[in-house]
Amino acid sequence: MPMSQWLSPADLVPFYIAILLQSAGNPMSVLRMCRQCITQHPLRADLEFLEWYKPRANREQRVEFPKDKEWSAPNVIRRLVRLNANLLAHANGEDRNKLFLAMVNRTAQIPSPGRLGTLHQLFLKKHSLRPATFREYRAANAELHRLAVGDLAAPQARLNHVSAQTTLLYVDREKMQSECEESIHHFQGRIVEEALAKVGNPTRETVELGTYSDTVFGFGCTAPFAGIAPGSRAGELCENFSHCAQCPGALVPLDNPNVVGRLLATWAALERTKRRAEAQGWMQRFNALYAIPLQVLSVELLPRVSARTKAQALPLMRETVIPELE
Repeated sequence: MPMSQWLSPADLVPFYIAILLQSAGNPMSVLRMCRQCITQHPLRADLEFLEWYKPRANREQRVEFPKDKEWSAPNVIRRLVRLNANLLAHANGEDRNKLFLAMVNRTAQIPSPGRLGTLHQLFLKKHSLRPATFREYRAANAELHRLAVGDLAAPQARLNHVSAQTTLLYVDREKMQSECEESIHHFQGRIVEEALAKVGNPTRETVELGTYSDTVFGFGCTAPFAGIAPGSRAGELCENFSHCAQCPGALVPLDNPNVVGRLLATWAALERTKRRAEAQGWMQRFNALYAIPLQVLSVELLPRVSARTKAQALPLMRETVIPELE
């Protein structure tokens, strides 16, 4: 058979790209894919699986595809199987069962990754596409699935990862973190709005949503006249400073040394009061009034303050006067 009728390594590149893009497989594992890599879905006649072995994970990889799509990965593979079937007689050993066979130096074999990489760049340049690596296709696949669904579940399943921690290596983590923070901020605002809507508008016209007042315990309050805290009444200044840690109107900017200074002073005052309550035998009252604010400060807020902010806040802490707690 004339040499011109045999597939060359360059002929494999578009097939390899198409299968990598659709399968989101590891480039080296896909390159070693077998010719019998398509299996029928056990429950649905309209679906089929593309399967291959990944040595690094030591397990089979599997992605499902619809049968009726002309250019789905399994149908692309069927085309390749027909085109390089005449090379099987010229292949050695286990290469006879491999999908990506081409004629290399008068022998049918799988081209080396380095040679395919060079041919890949020539293919991209020929079609006016930006330079890319085979590994980038896998990462792009993961990121597009994440954006489409909004979490890591879809890319984790597509990339056949056991752990989501592995999938994190393939997505834009900075963008993902930014999106998470935006969602948190959005829903925090919704929570505050709904909490205020339940008690009506404050009667003090000078206090509006979006502004806040400082409290004795170092929190900021979005509506001190709204009657949000337990026991307070709308239209009157809230005096339940010990409940700020539970109040939905509380704002605590932990990067502000002035706020952190008051929080540190409050924590110190509560610790002193706790020791006094233990010594004088009124711990039941302390727990009822002050245990929750002390826990919120000790466990949830102060550990999140940076060392730099805490150092700036310590002098302000000593200047803050907290009323004697009874």
